[in-house]
Amino acid sequence: MKLTTREYWLYEGAPTSPLIANMIFGQHEADLVEEYIRQEITYTRFVDDITISSPRKMEDQKLGSIIRQIYGMLLNKGLQPNRKKQKVYIGAGRGNVHAIITRRGRVHYEKSRRKQIKLEAYNLLKSAEETGRDTDEYRSRYNSILGKLSMMRRLHPQEAQREIDKLIEMAPLKGA
Repeated sequence: MKLTTREYWLYEGAPTSPLIANMIFGQHEADLVEEYIRQEITYTRFVDDITISSPRKMEDQKLGSIIRQIYGMLLNKGLQPNRKKQKVYIGAGRGNVHAIITRRGRVHYEKSRRKQIKLEAYNLLKSAEETGRDTDEYRSRYNSILGKLSMMRRLHPQEAQREIDKLIEMAPLKGA
């Protein structure tokens, strides 16, 4: 398999990210999902954010076993889980993973996260007026923000597309 990157790096929200994640996790993930279905456990993955849910409270031992299985899958694929981001929610409230909210079967970005991304885009466009669009720093920030907007577009297509259209008008210039 040949993967195209920019300096060995994929920006956040790249359109290829879900496909790459599916290729990486493959059959190992499918086997886990089958096992969890038999146990009435729901396994959900959005690119690299994994959520486990159950209609009833899990025993600590059971929850620990599931977490170990998932971490084992990640480590087996050469991925390093970020244990600081691991959260356990108990109850019927909303789940929140990287500002992505799940509630009553719906998924969306937190309003504050959408506002933050739009502000980053606005600030980038303002800085372009002052410093230009031909620097490596501008190009890097542009790609990062475009990636965030691409991710946001999956959940809030119209809102994100308006920002993407503004950003594309101020694409980095060739040079630097």
